Amino acid sequence: MDIIIGVPINRKSGYILHHFLQNQEMIKRTTRFPTRIVFSTEDKDFSPFLEECLAQTHLDYSVINFDVEKPQWARDRIWALTQAREKIRHYCIEHDIPVLVFVDSDMTFDPNLINILMKKIHLGYDVIYNCYLLKNGRITFNGFGGTLVKRNIFKDVAFRCYETSDNKYVVD
Repeated sequence: MDIIIGVPINRKSGYILHHFLQNQEMIKRTTRFPTRIVFSTEDKDFSPFLEECLAQTHLDYSVINFDVEKPQWARDRIWALTQAREKIRHYCIEHDIPVLVFVDSDMTFDPNLINILMKKIHLGYDVIYNCYLLKNGRITFNGFGGTLVKRNIFKDVAFRCYETSDNKYVVD
């Protein structure tokens, strides 16, 4: 079973890129399933640096560049993140990938993350959410890093963003 590890990234969120890539190599070594890491970025000036860093790893990877599309009045950064996830989702649909795991580029994860999440699939779950520890020592349930989504869900559920014209409410 092939697994895509999807990573929305730009220069700002990739501030620990070298440490993150080392962590992804540890994950690849411990994972019992074939994985490919797919980076999605709106930051075209960052892409050459990202590609240069990736070329020095043993990761199987792709980099997707895209232009952010949003209403003229929209200001929130969530538009880029949502569209990065959507580009990764489309990549998985086009390549007939059965499992997608999103990770955040500014975090590191347990090297057994994929193995742990995959054990839950066999229990019948379609989405497995990973809560994680914040810098302040608290556990959060409101991020998307480490979330596994099976194809039967991601093929039908698109990532969307909504921001009111007064910029008071943002939902992705």
